Amino acid sequence: MLQITLTNQTVGAILSFQFRGAYEAGGLVVSKVFNYKVGEGCVLSIESFEASLFNVYPNPAKSVINISSMSNEALEVSVYDLLGKQVLRAENIKSQLNISSLNPGLYILNMTQGSNSSIQKLLVN
Repeated sequence: MLQITLTNQTVGAILSFQFRGAYEAGGLVVSKVFNYKVGEGCVLSIESFEASLFNVYPNPAKSVINISSMSNEALEVSVYDLLGKQVLRAENIKSQLNISSLNPGLYILNMTQGSNSSIQKLLVN
């Protein structure tokens, strides 16, 4: 749990907090902004802070994307077009996915690794 105690703040003021997380390979995992309106005796806390478990690069991409995570488990990846139609599915992905069969456009990646999953946008050019 993250807890921030505010002292000597004007009641009704808006405070903005930005949190960023990174994993050991150095890629940015998450950046999130929270806005909070100051009240009497304010204490701001958050029970969970979810970070993206997967780093996908390059993005935009042409023929191959790299997918990295903190685990060495194989990934299952499904790629959907903007109409929700599955256009590519791959299992047992270790680090790269061939996307050369995809037409240029915006896609949605659904990645699963064990009990963890993430959804990200992918631009194919």
